[in-house]
Amino acid sequence: MKREALTIKPNRLKSGDMVGICAPSGVVKEKHKKDFKKSEKILAEYNIKPVYSKKLYADSFKYSASPKEKSNDINELISNDKIKAIIFAKGGNNCNGILPFIDYNAIKKNPKAFVGFSDNSILLNAIYKKTGLITYHFTNYKGFCENNISFNKKQFEKNFIIGNKGIVDQNEKWVSIRKGVATGKLIGGNLSSLVKILNTEYCPSFNNKILFIEDLSLESSIESISSYLYQLKNSKVFEKINGLLIGNYDTQEGITLEEIVMDVVQEYNFPILKCNDFGHTDTNIVLPIGIKCTLDANKKYIVYEEQTMK
Repeated sequence: MKREALTIKPNRLKSGDMVGICAPSGVVKEKHKKDFKKSEKILAEYNIKPVYSKKLYADSFKYSASPKEKSNDINELISNDKIKAIIFAKGGNNCNGILPFIDYNAIKKNPKAFVGFSDNSILLNAIYKKTGLITYHFTNYKGFCENNISFNKKQFEKNFIIGNKGIVDQNEKWVSIRKGVATGKLIGGNLSSLVKILNTEYCPSFNNKILFIEDLSLESSIESISSYLYQLKNSKVFEKINGLLIGNYDTQEGITLEEIVMDVVQEYNFPILKCNDFGHTDTNIVLPIGIKCTLDANKKYIVYEEQTMK
């Protein structure tokens, strides 16, 4: 069995740094500029300047830029020594198309923080698998100025500027779905996106991991969620993981994400925690993919056993 790549941590951000903004997934439109300006002001509070990629607004396919356009943008930001982090602009539905064109060797030589969520969680997990670099599941750049700005700003500062370690912050009360304690490296993201890389060279190993999942009911129906979970089950994922963290999934169908999950994983015994503090919701904790953590479903929290950044 091939061993996982050695873990790499990017450096923390500091005053005067520049961060790259690019769009690995859906198309960025003119209307998003208003949000971007607001996000710029938030970064300016830390004296951090955004640098927008050349093809950020490209729409050559009429539903997004081409995979080569998007990957060229990312690779340019990767090779730029002045760029200390790359924040993905917004979500979408076709991030997996760029995976063969990313310069993973350049990432290992010039590591920096990669930040985003939703469909972009595909790229976060692929980078971790290919390079060992810890990546960060957190709000996209568009979302910096939305929802619970105060909580999300504290998360940004605590994790990317200070470097977090210890018990993860909570905005809402977390719920124990199945009690127990488990330790392992953290991987996961948007459920409907993760299944796109399942059983490919871009998917991290699930062995002894703490898996986190979330989804958006506007795009993923209850039947779809159940199907995705059974796809994980049929791929032996739930036989391998040590614990499960369930994030946000709002539905008007009278059934919760945790109920759908328990239908699929009832015969396993790993601990399960539920919270609404990450995903397509008002608040987002920073979930570093590849970090060692302990999930305690008895005390209802997660602990990062090591600092999230250097």
